[in-house]
Amino acid sequence: MLAATDKRIARFRRPLGWLLAVYWIALFVSTHVPLPKLSNLPRHADKWAHLITYGGLGFLLALWWSTRWPLGRRQLGIALAVLAGYGVVDELLQIPVNRHADIYDVLADVCGAIIGLAAFVLVRKLLPRWWGVAAGGGGALRSRSPRDNG
Repeated sequence: MLAATDKRIARFRRPLGWLLAVYWIALFVSTHVPLPKLSNLPRHADKWAHLITYGGLGFLLALWWSTRWPLGRRQLGIALAVLAGYGVVDELLQIPVNRHADIYDVLADVCGAIIGLAAFVLVRKLLPRWWGVAAGGGGALRSRSPRDNG
């Protein structure tokens, strides 16, 4: 399990919470306003937009979560379930505003969320000292002991 035991990352809890909230609200608003006809966009450009935006959302959610609670496989699974559920609700809420709901958009959302969560795990493994953990054997992360000097 990965624990947020160091104050270096915990001090960013409030700004990261605001960043996550603003990003999520902007994402919601952008998916619920009528779109102009954009016929000159490449095919599947909207799928790439879903992939990238949900990747960012997944990364930010994991980053914020890591400043508050331990973040392990179970918590990453919960975060993925929340993002996947939100992707479904987001698509369904587009119908009343005359936007097209698409199952492939939901799949792009889920894939993006997986990429964002995986990117967070990778960044956390590459920068373990930010989270107050030290690299253990086999690439695992363990809590930093009080004897470690920083």
